Amino acid sequence: MIETILKTKEDVTKGVLETLEEIRPSLAMHGGDAQLVGIEEGVVELKLEGSCHGCPMSVITFGMAMKDMLQEKFPNDIKNVRWNGSEDTDAECRHEEKE
Repeated sequence: MIETILKTKEDVTKGVLETLEEIRPSLAMHGGDAQLVGIEEGVVELKLEGSCHGCPMSVITFGMAMKDMLQEKFPNDIKNVRWNGSEDTDAECRHEEKE
Protein backbone atom coordinates (compact mmCIF):
# COMPACT_ATOMS: atom_id res chain seq x y z
CA MET A 1 0.00 0.00 0.00
CA ILE A 2 1.30 3.42 -0.93
CA GLU A 3 0.56 5.99 1.75
CA THR A 4 -0.17 9.49 0.56
CA ILE A 5 0.75 12.22 3.01
CA LEU A 6 -1.24 15.40 2.40
CA LYS A 7 -0.37 18.76 3.83
CA THR A 8 -3.24 21.11 3.07
CA LYS A 9 -7.03 21.06 3.08
CA GLU A 10 -6.89 21.86 -0.65
CA ASP A 11 -4.82 18.72 -1.26
CA VAL A 12 -7.33 16.59 0.66
CA THR A 13 -10.24 18.14 -1.23
CA LYS A 14 -8.52 17.50 -4.56
CA GLY A 15 -7.86 13.88 -3.58
CA VAL A 16 -11.48 13.32 -2.55
CA LEU A 17 -12.73 14.81 -5.82
CA GLU A 18 -10.35 12.62 -7.82
CA THR A 19 -11.58 9.54 -5.94
CA LEU A 20 -15.19 10.54 -6.64
CA GLU A 21 -14.33 10.74 -10.34
CA GLU A 22 -12.93 7.20 -10.21
CA ILE A 23 -16.12 5.76 -8.76
CA ARG A 24 -18.62 8.05 -10.53
CA PRO A 25 -19.08 5.70 -13.56
CA SER A 26 -20.33 2.96 -11.22
CA LEU A 27 -22.87 5.35 -9.73
CA ALA A 28 -23.96 6.52 -13.18
CA MET A 29 -24.67 2.91 -14.22
CA HIS A 30 -27.33 2.91 -11.48
CA GLY A 31 -28.69 6.37 -12.35
CA GLY A 32 -26.98 8.11 -9.46
CA ASP A 33 -24.20 10.48 -8.55
CA ALA A 34 -22.49 11.96 -5.50
CA GLN A 35 -21.26 15.47 -4.76
CA LEU A 36 -18.76 16.66 -2.19
CA VAL A 37 -20.47 18.86 0.39
CA GLY A 38 -17.38 19.54 2.48
CA ILE A 39 -14.59 18.22 4.67
CA GLU A 40 -14.32 19.12 8.35
CA GLU A 41 -11.81 17.68 10.80
CA GLY A 42 -11.17 14.60 8.67
CA VAL A 43 -14.85 13.87 8.00
CA VAL A 44 -15.91 13.89 4.35
CA GLU A 45 -19.55 14.89 3.80
CA LEU A 46 -21.09 13.71 0.52
CA LYS A 47 -24.54 14.10 -0.96
CA LEU A 48 -26.02 11.21 -2.93
CA GLU A 49 -28.07 12.24 -5.94
CA GLY A 50 -30.35 10.64 -8.51
CA SER A 51 -31.53 7.11 -7.86
CA CYS A 52 -28.81 6.70 -5.20
CA HIS A 53 -30.38 9.39 -3.00
CA GLY A 54 -32.57 7.73 -0.42
CA CYS A 55 -31.42 4.22 -1.27
CA PRO A 56 -30.11 2.46 1.86
CA MET A 57 -28.10 0.03 -0.27
CA SER A 58 -26.05 2.81 -1.84
CA VAL A 59 -24.96 3.97 1.59
CA ILE A 60 -23.87 0.43 2.44
CA THR A 61 -22.19 -0.49 -0.85
CA PHE A 62 -20.92 2.77 -2.28
CA GLY A 63 -20.46 4.46 1.09
CA MET A 64 -18.31 1.74 2.56
CA ALA A 65 -16.29 1.40 -0.65
CA MET A 66 -15.70 5.15 -0.81
CA LYS A 67 -14.73 5.27 2.86
CA ASP A 68 -12.29 2.38 2.40
CA MET A 69 -10.76 3.95 -0.72
CA LEU A 70 -10.30 7.35 0.92
CA GLN A 71 -8.87 5.95 4.14
CA GLU A 72 -6.45 3.77 2.18
CA LYS A 73 -5.30 6.69 0.02
CA PHE A 74 -5.25 9.29 2.81
CA PRO A 75 -4.88 7.48 6.15
CA ASN A 76 -3.58 10.56 7.95
CA ASP A 77 -6.34 12.86 6.74
CA ILE A 78 -9.67 11.01 6.37
CA LYS A 79 -11.36 9.64 9.49
CA ASN A 80 -14.89 9.07 8.23
CA VAL A 81 -17.33 9.57 5.36
CA ARG A 82 -20.91 10.73 5.91
CA TRP A 83 -23.82 10.70 3.48
CA ASN A 84 -26.71 13.17 3.44
CA GLY A 85 -26.32 13.90 7.13
CA SER A 86 -25.78 10.34 8.39
CA GLU A 87 -23.41 9.92 11.31
CA ASP A 88 -21.24 7.49 9.36
CA THR A 89 -21.28 5.08 6.44
CA ASP A 90 -22.82 2.35 8.59
CA ALA A 91 -25.86 4.46 9.40
CA GLU A 92 -29.00 4.53 7.31
CA CYS A 93 -29.27 7.31 4.80
CA ARG A 94 -31.42 10.13 6.16
CA HIS A 95 -33.79 11.51 3.57
CA GLU A 96 -33.78 15.25 3.07
CA GLU A 97 -37.16 16.79 3.68
CA LYS A 98 -38.76 18.23 0.55
CA GLU A 99 -40.35 21.63 0.82
